[in-house]
Amino acid sequence: MDPEFVPQGLDLSQNRRALATIRDAMEQTMGLAASVLVRIPATDQKLALSREIWALAQGAQLIDERIGTLRTRTSDGVTPDTAQVRLLNRLTRMSDPGRQRTALVGVCYPDLRDQVFQHRSRLLSAADETTVACLTDVLHRIDVLPYEPTLRQDVLSRLPTGPVADTPCPPLPEIPARPGREPDLREGRAVPPDGPGRYGTILYDMAYRIELCATEVCAAVLAHHPEAPWGLRYDLAKQIRDEARHFELFMQRAHECGLAPGDQPVQYEVWDKFALGRDLAERLIIEQRIGEGAALDSAENVHRRLKADGEDHIAMVFEYITADEVTHVANGNRWLRHLLGSEEAVQEAEERVYRLLEANDAGAPYKHPINTDARRLSGFSPAELARLRRRTGDGEH
Repeated sequence: MDPEFVPQGLDLSQNRRALATIRDAMEQTMGLAASVLVRIPATDQKLALSREIWALAQGAQLIDERIGTLRTRTSDGVTPDTAQVRLLNRLTRMSDPGRQRTALVGVCYPDLRDQVFQHRSRLLSAADETTVACLTDVLHRIDVLPYEPTLRQDVLSRLPTGPVADTPCPPLPEIPARPGREPDLREGRAVPPDGPGRYGTILYDMAYRIELCATEVCAAVLAHHPEAPWGLRYDLAKQIRDEARHFELFMQRAHECGLAPGDQPVQYEVWDKFALGRDLAERLIIEQRIGEGAALDSAENVHRRLKADGEDHIAMVFEYITADEVTHVANGNRWLRHLLGSEEAVQEAEERVYRLLEANDAGAPYKHPINTDARRLSGFSPAELARLRRRTGDGEH
């Protein structure tokens, strides 16, 4: 070996610590982005943030998997980078979601990209080509993040001052009464006209009342509950993107029918029910089991009507959306059993939620027969289906 040759690279412990720092920053930044999505008024920004949140979740998951395999001892632990945590906590304390959006673009996203690039450049590719490949994949996933490093100094000069915690703070300390909305979106119930154009109004209503609210609900859970297991947070990040994509699909057809944002009133039904939840389990029950579960029950009737009225394209899209909803409900069922410990505990919590909804005039009579096949696919047991049929007074579907 050349005596002047100095090997480059990091030892295994240094590598793990650096990867953990990047991974933790991605998760904390994801929570901040979710908080901004809930509160920022602009719909186009919400949709962009849904893509960014999902990209950050994928990047964090890739690094998480690599950290799990990059060890030689069971005691190979990692400690958080407190300076990084403090910076993100200061950004979290900003009250204006527009300024936080600028902070994401001007500070958080450029820092993450630079950290990944720099760490990859310090690795010995021959010794650790797996991590090099992992970080290359991460860079590909986060390529959707907007990147304006010229905004950095302005953002840092406006950071809140005062003491700040060394551990991550919830980016959304309180669930707001309502999510952010553009001022030209007035509240009210849309009435579909007679004739072929009625599906524009129906899809417009579903886009805002269900899909956009569901996007914001999942973002609120992600931002308000940093203590939730990583697997649940990852599933919620994917659902945020799914619900935003459903909104885009419905609004595309509404636009083809001649409607633009602001042409019809919007409702907050999904959000208003969710906001009644008092803890993580109740919020998951309201959104995943009750709300998304009801969507499964109505799906076949909606699909049949769309086909009968010649809306073949949106009927096809609706089938894919329903497949997404099966996954969302299944995720909710799985995580609720994990959090509460048993199917019986989930049932007890769900009964409390039903009483809560009824006490707040949010327990409307059930309109649809139980879609047994979809419910089974999403993890409802025979006993749960029997209880659900007794509650709704419906037979099998």
